[in-house]
Amino acid sequence: MNEELGIRLQAYLDGELSSRERTEIEARLAKDPELQALKSELTAIRSALIEADPVVQVPESREFYFSQIQRRIAAEDTRADSPKTPIVSWSLSLWLRRAILPLSGVAAACMMLLVSLREGTVPPLSSHEETESPMEETGAVTFRSEAQRVTIVWLYDKEVASSDTTIDDGNQ
Repeated sequence: MNEELGIRLQAYLDGELSSRERTEIEARLAKDPELQALKSELTAIRSALIEADPVVQVPESREFYFSQIQRRIAAEDTRADSPKTPIVSWSLSLWLRRAILPLSGVAAACMMLLVSLREGTVPPLSSHEETESPMEETGAVTFRSEAQRVTIVWLYDKEVASSDTTIDDGNQ
C-alpha cells in the first residue's frame, strides 16, 4: 500500500472526501485486507485520542474571554502610544556603563603591560644564595645559572640531612 492511499483513507475517516472519492475508497476497502487493517488501526487511535482529551466546559462564553483579550491588547496599545518620560537615572546609568566599561578594560590592559615590563627589572638571585624556609624542619638551597637561564631550588628535610651526615662507628 502506498502513502497516498493511506492519506486518502485518513481523509475518508475525517469526512473530507467528495462522494465520488468516498465510493472509490469504500470499494478498495471491500477488496484490500491491508487497507481494512489500517482503517481499524486509525479508528482505534482516533477513539483513544478522543477519550484521552476530555472536553472541559467553562462557565463563561467564548465571547467573554475574547473581549477580555481585546481589552488587554487595547490597553497595551494605548500604553505604547503614550509619550514616555525619560528616566534620568537610567540614562545616566547607561552612559556610565558605556563609558566606564571600555575605560576599565583599557586600564586593565595598561596594568598588565606595566607588570610585564617590570618583570625584566627584578634583580637575579646570585648563584650561591640560600633561601630560608619558614618551616623549621625543611630547608632550601637556590642556584641560578645565567648562562643557561635556569633557577634550581633544592628542598630538603633538615632531620634527614642531619642523620645522613652522622657517621655510624658501630659502637652502639
